[in-house]
Amino acid sequence: MAGPAFEPATPSVQSSELLGFPPGARVLIVNCDDLGMYDAINAAVVDSIEKGIASSCSLMAPCPSAPRAMHLLRQRPEIPFGIHLTLVCDTDQYRWGPLAAKEKVPSLLDDAGTAGADAGPTTSS
Repeated sequence: MAGPAFEPATPSVQSSELLGFPPGARVLIVNCDDLGMYDAINAAVVDSIEKGIASSCSLMAPCPSAPRAMHLLRQRPEIPFGIHLTLVCDTDQYRWGPLAAKEKVPSLLDDAGTAGADAGPTTSS
């Protein structure tokens, strides 16, 4: 039986080394997800990073508390963050709409006009 048609590349520098750790170090990176969803999540994310529990976070821009989360991040430029790509809302109790005009993204909207996970074309028989 023949082996693979290619050999996987071996990186010359491990990502942990790029973060300042010695070669061969095992590293656990804790990232807080869903920043911007609720004010309580915003507070918990910032607190966990400032206390050293987590090292980064991901912002969900369409959520109602995202503007307050962005304000918190502006006040703390040392906090590393990324963007959590969020196309639909997957909670039933706490809904949000799209950032774009609703007429430009109808396929992302549910019957209530929010970015629902159950949105999209439907068929009836």
